[in-house]
Amino acid sequence: MALDHLFSRIRIMGATSFSLPNEMPEYPGAHASGVKVQLEYELLRGVFLHTSVHPETTSDRKAACDVESSLQPGDLCLRDLLSFFN
Repeated sequence: MALDHLFSRIRIMGATSFSLPNEMPEYPGAHASGVKVQLEYELLRGVFLHTSVHPETTSDRKAACDVESSLQPGDLCLRDLLSFFN
């Protein structure tokens, strides 16, 4: 059975983090300044649904909550919700 018969959308959210120069204190990180980029991709249509930039210490759970209102019946959501800071 094809995935599009089981789910209306397959939403995959993930993040990557990287360090910034210490002169950017508005982006607190684990050891200095850092930034986290969150992306949400819809697999069946091949489009990005959501992009956001946060301080590195912002939890992945917060980004998932930020898009919760856009969930629809039939969505399958795949999330990595590790939280080391918040």
